[in-house]
Amino acid sequence: MSLNSDFAESFKRNFYFKREAPVFSEADFKTIKDYFFNFTSKVPENIRSLNFANHPAYIPAVSDWVGRDEILEIVRPILGNDLVFWSIGVSYKPAFSEFEVGWHIDSHCWMRDQVIFPPDALVLFLSLTEMTEENGALSLIPGLNTPKFYNHEARDKEKFFFEYEIAVEELAGQKPVLLEMKENQICGFASHVPHRSGPNRSSKPRLGITLRYIQSSVHITGTPLDGRNSYLVSGVNLSGYNHASLQQQPAIGGLSYQPR
Repeated sequence: MSLNSDFAESFKRNFYFKREAPVFSEADFKTIKDYFFNFTSKVPENIRSLNFANHPAYIPAVSDWVGRDEILEIVRPILGNDLVFWSIGVSYKPAFSEFEVGWHIDSHCWMRDQVIFPPDALVLFLSLTEMTEENGALSLIPGLNTPKFYNHEARDKEKFFFEYEIAVEELAGQKPVLLEMKENQICGFASHVPHRSGPNRSSKPRLGITLRYIQSSVHITGTPLDGRNSYLVSGVNLSGYNHASLQQQPAIGGLSYQPR
């Protein structure tokens, strides 16, 4: 498929993009936002700041949400038509929280024994609240075209989501890009791109949803998803991996239509 859109061209050059247009209709966005804020309120306070959606006790709705055209029309120009939904994450930071996510790359967390390089994987981040420097917006290092395993250094688990962060000297000389976003906007980046998010020093909570997609030809190796499921959402399965059934997952409900 031709990379014929501005956001796809940005991804091709720099391995990330930010799409300015709203993703969903106003009504559908409110339904999704309300669902996840309600979902968040039911998570115990001591883990609410974490990427808690990966815990099996708190799997959020996926069946009527991750295969919608509004999202796949963004994913397909980059990854093609044969797509697997890899996993979902909920990134919540309370008001006046010093909690941070240190520098890391996602494919270290997914497969452990390899770095997935484009165009095999795409990470999307949907803003359910405004994302600013003050409340801990995403920062990333653009344009790095060589996947690698970085040296890491320890971080305080009371303040940081990850116990280890990419060592400072590994990213020396690189200029991060801060991705500030409005509600209902989306950005995306390759799974080998170093990224982080800072503390929320604002008076309001900050909430975003991470959606991870891979080409269906990618073979899952190492420790796949830490027990999480993956789902074929478009095209055909080219890897032979036994993906779970999307239709058997809980649904948000109340959206304008179901994905085909």
